[in-house]
Amino acid sequence: MYQWQTLWSLSGPELPDEAISVAQNIHIRPRNASEAATHSSSPLSPTVSVPGGLYVVNHPPRDEVHGSHRLQVDVKAKTEDEAISEAEKTCERLTASLSLAVSGTPYFFELLRIRRVDQKEEYSGWSQAVRFSQLVAPTPLKDSKLKLSLDIAWSIENNETANNAFLHLSTAWQLQATSGSKPLQRSILQHYVLCIEAIVNGAMGQVRKGKKEEIRIAEQKYSNEFAENLGNRVDKAKAIREASTALREISLVNMIPSLDAICPMLGIPSNICASAKDLYRFRSRNLSHPGKKQDAEMKKWLNSGPKTFEHCLADTVARAFLLSYCQRLSR
Repeated sequence: MYQWQTLWSLSGPELPDEAISVAQNIHIRPRNASEAATHSSSPLSPTVSVPGGLYVVNHPPRDEVHGSHRLQVDVKAKTEDEAISEAEKTCERLTASLSLAVSGTPYFFELLRIRRVDQKEEYSGWSQAVRFSQLVAPTPLKDSKLKLSLDIAWSIENNETANNAFLHLSTAWQLQATSGSKPLQRSILQHYVLCIEAIVNGAMGQVRKGKKEEIRIAEQKYSNEFAENLGNRVDKAKAIREASTALREISLVNMIPSLDAICPMLGIPSNICASAKDLYRFRSRNLSHPGKKQDAEMKKWLNSGPKTFEHCLADTVARAFLLSYCQRLSR
């Protein structure tokens, strides 16, 4: 573990007029004269003067904050990335708390610099986030791939299920371009799951229609057995809840049995089907409970791996469902 100092630009409707220590590792001070002189005009229009040089430029995935104050957060961490992550969590909690306590415009913060206490070097806040990816020369586009893309485009435009799934998938892509905070990560995963659900629900309509009589007979049999045995159950409320779940499974309403039914029909590989079940369970058990510790699972589903443009696991699963569904429509 090393000791790290991080410096952030801070803005908000109410801030101290002199340096203060919020906690042992959190310090706020007004920016000095040299810092104030750095920016006097808007970067969007150099001819427009910004009084006091105070402004926020919103361009995802971050806000460029030219604030009146500086916030120093000291943390202990093994690496620079871990230090920034821990300090950012502290900043999020502090600014959220201030925004709740103080009415007016929101509080904004941006990382300016970071340094390890036992070293002289310091680094600009966002230099470590820049990624360089060399693009490969394209190979000729095959006619079969072009035809497939046109079929997919037709399906998205003309089929309600494909269109709904695509809207959720494209929303996840847009959100992922601005990914950072945990609430945003939850939204990204929700839309990936909703993409899968849209395909499952759309495809299951045909499955249920084909198995209508089979489902009716199974439901009637279960209902008769339940009615005969209910009188012997001590905890009748629990028995009714169990019966409700069982009937949903029989009628192919629940997501897990629905996945088992449509994956073979759509030709979705078993490993993708298994991942879809895991993602759905994670959404059901965790994403509705924001207080739960989810870092490891979030990384499992959202980390793209060592390559900049590599698809994350949730993306891979969701696009496989949409692709398979569109291919089935075009057959």
